[in-house]
Amino acid sequence: MSIQIITFLSKINCMSQSATLYRISRTTFIQLENLGNDVSFDMSSAKSYVTFEDSFLGIAYVLSKNRNDLDRELINGIFNPAKLLGVENVESLPFEDQFELYDSGCLIHYQDLLTISRINQLLNGVGVATFE
Repeated sequence: MSIQIITFLSKINCMSQSATLYRISRTTFIQLENLGNDVSFDMSSAKSYVTFEDSFLGIAYVLSKNRNDLDRELINGIFNPAKLLGVENVESLPFEDQFELYDSGCLIHYQDLLTISRINQLLNGVGVATFE
């Protein structure tokens, strides 16, 4: 199984337990990065995307089984990237404001190219037996 992730953004909908990964070009990422706190992502700028409805937690769990801490951290990063475009220091905001920012799409989670390369390497070693 060959999996290739290029640059991607992640948006998790907490209410419905879904996660969407967007594949975007480097040019689109740079444009988003240059917007500062006024970042807003238009889905039509994505090269492709996939939504995991009610399943991303299960996929992450199965992929993480019998893995070392570094591999588990990479797998967690697929659906929960730590880096953000948009408002800085979001953790310092009141919970209600944080929720509003997440819900409005003004915070965009992403992975850097090195982490994406490591995730690709890890996923390329995953076989059907992982899911049996």
